[in-house]
Amino acid sequence: KNLEDIYDAPVVKAFTDSARKVRLAEHLQELAKVSDQLCLWLDADREGENIGFEVIAVCKEWFSDSNKIHRAIFSALTKEEVTSSFRCLGRPNPDVAQSVDTRQELDLRVGISFTRLLTNRLQKSLTRKSRKGSQGSGRKLISYGPCQTPALGFCVARQTEID
Repeated sequence: KNLEDIYDAPVVKAFTDSARKVRLAEHLQELAKVSDQLCLWLDADREGENIGFEVIAVCKEWFSDSNKIHRAIFSALTKEEVTSSFRCLGRPNPDVAQSVDTRQELDLRVGISFTRLLTNRLQKSLTRKSRKGSQGSGRKLISYGPCQTPALGFCVARQTEID
């Protein structure tokens, strides 16, 4: 209930409902049980690296030796790129994955804080406006996302150029 509490609350990664429904973790584990090596073929960016460590976490029981875990880096799905990537397999980078976890946690905590702040500060104004000709409680939520702010800034800058 207290806004300050969100900064001490643990962040827990969990599977989405759709991933649970299709038994994603169980399928990965079934494959890990019959495999000698784990090769991660994900997008060659920070998010791909982070997803790779989520896969590693699910399969860690069968790949406790990190020398059996590899990372393919490629930028196109062509025969040449895939072949080249397979010949130069690297290792997953925990620092890159951790940077994504940190950004996600900051986005979550800052987003919750600003959403609560904006909603609480603007609640009366929104309730009055929405009651004019609308039905329902009139209660509105003002959502804030840190990733939205730069995009909004680009839109404002572009509109200012046009005007």
